[in-house]
Amino acid sequence: MAIVRVFGKHDLFITITCNPKWPEITEALLPNQNAQDRPDLISCVFNMKLKSILNDILKKDIFGKVIAYLNTIEFQKRGLPHAHLLLILAQEYKPKTVDDYNAIISAEIPDKHSNPNTFNIVKKSMMHGPCSTLISNSPCMKDGKCSKRYPRNFQEHTTENMDGYPIYRQVKGIQLDNRWVVPYNPYLTTKYDCHINVEICSLITAIKYLFKYVYKGHDHATVEISGGGNTNQINNNEISLYLDARYISASEATWRIFHYRLHNEKPDIIQLSVHLPGQHRVLFQGNERLEDILTRSAEEKTILTAWFHANTKYPHARRLTYAEFPSQWVYNKKTKEWKPRQRGNSIGHIYFIHPVAGEKYYLRMLLNVVRDSTSFENIRTVNGIFYHTFKEACIALNLLQDNEEWNQYLQEASQVQGGAQLLRHNSNNMTLELTDDDIHNRALHHLQVILSKNGRLLTKFPNMPIPPAIFNDESNRLIREEQEYDIEELLKLAKDDFSSLNTEQRAIFDEVIKTVETKTPAIFFIDFNFNYIYIHIYSNLLAKVRLEKRIAIAVASSGIAALLLPGGRTAHSCFKIPLEIHEDSTCADEAPMVHRHAFEAVDRMLRDIMKAVDLSLENQPFGVGEGQIPTIDGLANNIIQLPNDIVLQSQNINDLIQLIYPNLSINSNPKYLVERAILTPKNVDVYSVNTIIMDQFPGEAVEYLSADAIEEQSNSEYQYPIEFLNSITIGGLPPHKLVLKKGSPILLLRNISPSDGLCNGTRLVCCSFQKNVIEAEIITGKHAGKCAFLPHVTLSPTNATLPFTFKRRQFPIQPAFVMTINKSQG
Repeated sequence: MAIVRVFGKHDLFITITCNPKWPEITEALLPNQNAQDRPDLISCVFNMKLKSILNDILKKDIFGKVIAYLNTIEFQKRGLPHAHLLLILAQEYKPKTVDDYNAIISAEIPDKHSNPNTFNIVKKSMMHGPCSTLISNSPCMKDGKCSKRYPRNFQEHTTENMDGYPIYRQVKGIQLDNRWVVPYNPYLTTKYDCHINVEICSLITAIKYLFKYVYKGHDHATVEISGGGNTNQINNNEISLYLDARYISASEATWRIFHYRLHNEKPDIIQLSVHLPGQHRVLFQGNERLEDILTRSAEEKTILTAWFHANTKYPHARRLTYAEFPSQWVYNKKTKEWKPRQRGNSIGHIYFIHPVAGEKYYLRMLLNVVRDSTSFENIRTVNGIFYHTFKEACIALNLLQDNEEWNQYLQEASQVQGGAQLLRHNSNNMTLELTDDDIHNRALHHLQVILSKNGRLLTKFPNMPIPPAIFNDESNRLIREEQEYDIEELLKLAKDDFSSLNTEQRAIFDEVIKTVETKTPAIFFIDFNFNYIYIHIYSNLLAKVRLEKRIAIAVASSGIAALLLPGGRTAHSCFKIPLEIHEDSTCADEAPMVHRHAFEAVDRMLRDIMKAVDLSLENQPFGVGEGQIPTIDGLANNIIQLPNDIVLQSQNINDLIQLIYPNLSINSNPKYLVERAILTPKNVDVYSVNTIIMDQFPGEAVEYLSADAIEEQSNSEYQYPIEFLNSITIGGLPPHKLVLKKGSPILLLRNISPSDGLCNGTRLVCCSFQKNVIEAEIITGKHAGKCAFLPHVTLSPTNATLPFTFKRRQFPIQPAFVMTINKSQG
């Protein structure tokens, strides 16, 4: 997990099995000998082959540059050794598309005539089974099904599966059945004439399984100890008659005799110990005096206290955490001192500590994030305040959730805004004649209104009082809200804007209003080259309908687009579309950018409400695009060529940053920032480029750390170290380490209060920072200029394909210099 924390998830999982029919083995056998009779030959030849394979992979870079790897040797009970190899490739060589997958791996039987050698090897070594209905008692069969999921279905194209492994292309129509082919790399399989299974690990869900598989340990055997025919035993202890023994095959025995490596990894992992003050391990001779032992132990350095000493002695060492220290420093066990590293590279890994260890667990948590520590007392000091326990220091850094956090948020926010504004309560509703009970009940009612807007109820909170029925309006809240628009504002908009519609826009306006007045169901697609034109039409349509006390719901797929519409809301907020949508979800303007499942979910909901289904439209295609830019002949997927005048002739990211954000030191006002952004299709680029620009942005950086955890389910929350959870980066989730500066633009990642302009996709600029609240100014939409106070929020991604339910408590924002194309839609 230390390797994954530093380099990310692994890319390739390779299993290499010894072939007992290699010529190097068969030619060295004596007459009447079989391969299993010569475990020494098997071990020697397999070790030689493995070294050659590793040379091809690590030195010749047949898969690309490998930045980290680990391999382990396992021995089957029948004697043949095999190796498991996990590879992490450099970023530019990582397989990301199905074309990359197909370039590395094949799951098909090669052509017999053009590749006869590969054909024979695949037929002999890379075919699974047969099992299933053909041989039901095969070892891989469990509960009537193959545990390896064979035979696979035929697949015309490679796709990515939800469990982290691709479904490789396996085309039907070849004499030998492709469904039984184990994925392989043609080059390695042909060169080494053995079973070499190569799998691409595309998702993080595979990490836990594969690392457990690699480190699953030795084979075991249960041995019965019998009495040799003595039946007169009186005290028969059945438990003591059995031993849980370790099974060592002949091949493993010879492997160990030859001193071959059982495990390799790159880079090296340096284990770092943790202990509380005065509680480190002390070694002593049996004849030493207790006083001498205590005196020596008080002065004795450990690897941890030596780190404190290095931070005191070398100022440039203070920028590294305890876990990061071995990457640039080397620990000398004799002198018990850290010295600057001259060559090589290593990764630090702090020994795992169970949460029940209490203070020791919290110390470990601090050592993963705190820098510049010179003593145990210093590590418990946060922002100049000394805390008596490591747990209190963790809470001060927001590494742990605290029951007092909400009270602290209210105290900090109340310093810069009034209570009515803080609770979004209209103070005009309260007069001096109100009794304490009236004030209490009205406050409860107001809380009920705020909660109901976000899909919650007071009744869901234990021991929470409920306002009397007299305060509850029995009318439909949603209808009431849609009929509460300011008539004077709408009349002013109508007077100013209706006359500004040109002939084409007026025709669209009249056609839509006609269907409203005649109550004719209709769908319109408005296509203009400029966003402001259709926003102008939409605003006039909404004003016209609302002036007549009719209901018009303005919905967009993204928060930025929703803020451009009067009373606009995101589709997820308005229609309660779940964050994780699929073809069966039951629960928008930028149609090309919205997942079809979102459209289908809303469509099913509206059909259910209207009790109307038009079967004639079930399979009606809906297409957009004018085809003005010609496609390039001969390329797949109708690829178009972008005009040169919109292409930056550079591959350096700094050139792009300089083009979009020149002279950030003087151009950092909100008006300048709201007019520009760098767009990218992938979240991984959002994080990296935002970090680069934030470093260039003027001002002092403020750092907020998240409290990460796994939802309690059996013991899985203890199987992943906290530093691994901190390293998780997922689209729509704020980073563990959130770095901000005053005046920097930020993007809201969750709906907090859509009616106040705080919805997913809202852009703001930072104004001030407190421990539990960030003051920011909205810079987009009709709420631009308003102040907002952002609290910590617990976020749990539902579509992250993680093997556990992940929770991150952090401010629901990220820097907004760079955003995904989907987030930018407006």
